[in-house]
Amino acid sequence: MQHKRVAELVKLYLNGNENAFDRIYSSLYSGQYYYAYKIVRDKGIAEDLVQEAFIKAYKNIRTIRDPKTFVKWLTMITYHECMDYIKQQRGNELQVNDVAEYVSGYADEEAEWLKVSDPEKETVGNERKKGIRTAVDSLDPEFSSVVLLRYYMDFSNEEIADILGIPVGTVKSRLNKSRQRLSLRLNRFFSVMPFFWVSAFLRKEAFSVTAASGLAYRGSAAKTAAVTTFVVGGLTAGIFGLMRDQNPVITDISLPDYAKAVPEQAVDVKAESCSGIRRLFLLENGKELTQDKDTYTAVVDENGTWTVVAEGNDGNRTSQTFEVSNIDRIVPEVKTEKTDGRELMLEISDRGSGIDWEKLKITDADGKEITPESIDREKGRVLCAVTGTGPEEVTARDHAGNWRNIRIRYE
Repeated sequence: MQHKRVAELVKLYLNGNENAFDRIYSSLYSGQYYYAYKIVRDKGIAEDLVQEAFIKAYKNIRTIRDPKTFVKWLTMITYHECMDYIKQQRGNELQVNDVAEYVSGYADEEAEWLKVSDPEKETVGNERKKGIRTAVDSLDPEFSSVVLLRYYMDFSNEEIADILGIPVGTVKSRLNKSRQRLSLRLNRFFSVMPFFWVSAFLRKEAFSVTAASGLAYRGSAAKTAAVTTFVVGGLTAGIFGLMRDQNPVITDISLPDYAKAVPEQAVDVKAESCSGIRRLFLLENGKELTQDKDTYTAVVDENGTWTVVAEGNDGNRTSQTFEVSNIDRIVPEVKTEKTDGRELMLEISDRGSGIDWEKLKITDADGKEITPESIDREKGRVLCAVTGTGPEEVTARDHAGNWRNIRIRYE
């Protein structure tokens, strides 16, 4: 969804709309910044490198043949800016071990978003997030880069190959090895490693890191304007027209329950305006957010990039994008296969957040719950003994709460 919108903005800019590049910058900056930050592990350096990448993109945008490739092209520039910086720091040719040494061990202050106000709530959910973060950051750069490009930026294998300048087969190999290493490190949290969670974690951390750096439009309009202004050959390009003081300011966007899969995601937004807030709405579908005191709430039911628009009573507007990737509306699949007259094999799977095996329920004709003879969670196979009264009914649920119920028929 974001790539399509950016492609339209690139077309507008190439056709003479100078303001379109401001919108390109505001749409892509936070994602590029997080990608650079995960490589160099320094906020200030990441900001400088991404600014340089945007300057190069600004100067060379007219060389783009297909606007649809702009995001990939910009990410390629950012990647090479990061690699060039690390080479300069090392003073020699870039080696994988050198980069691993350079990026290892950054301060725990970046994990502030993992903290909760109530210590009693810091249970399995937070342990999972910490585990995923440690596992992802433990990967060597050649592997972490493909994981970020695939699970955070949603690039295809072919696009990743173009960005990194390596064959598609190498991309596939690195992804497979990364999955194996992540699964090995995270097997105490997940019986089967759903990479849905890796994607959700990366997006959550990206939002938190950019917010902590003042890049998520927190604070005053003047501060926001200051951190989102860059200069190209003496020409100052101000994002959102430098966010004039009379424009509304979106001060906070939070996504409750973002650490778990849900069928729909609530989004809480706070905004301020010297003229007062008239309304907030989602650009993609035009739906207005509901208000409760100083908080506005939207509910989205689709993963992707969304844009919230704040409109003041004077008609001035401000917009900000946010990412949603934890929505799962896919119901589990349940198939039956009678192996013989005494046993029944169930095949249970889910393409979203994964089966919640603790909530699997199998009952007989009298409504009594049946305990399976065996459960292979990795393969999704459940073996039950067949008696005169069942099994007759199976209910499978996933971690988002989606469920499927089937009745078993015997011939």
